[in-house]
Amino acid sequence: MVIRYETDNHGTLYATLRSHYPFRKVGDELPLWYDPDEPKNIKLPFSDSISYILSIVIGVLIIYFGIFIVNKNR
Repeated sequence: MVIRYETDNHGTLYATLRSHYPFRKVGDELPLWYDPDEPKNIKLPFSDSISYILSIVIGVLIIYFGIFIVNKNR
């Protein structure tokens, strides 16, 4: 995904990021965090949290089904 964003000190910048946002199209506006001292260091806060939340949910489900299978066999 190519992102264009405005900074106060450096004008318009472009960056390419891997994103986990589903169903996005050209022209959509997204929340963006960047470091004013290093404007090329950007983050998409919602995109990062989707990955972490999905990993936690999958991990909890694996543990739950593992415990369920062990208790079922006893």
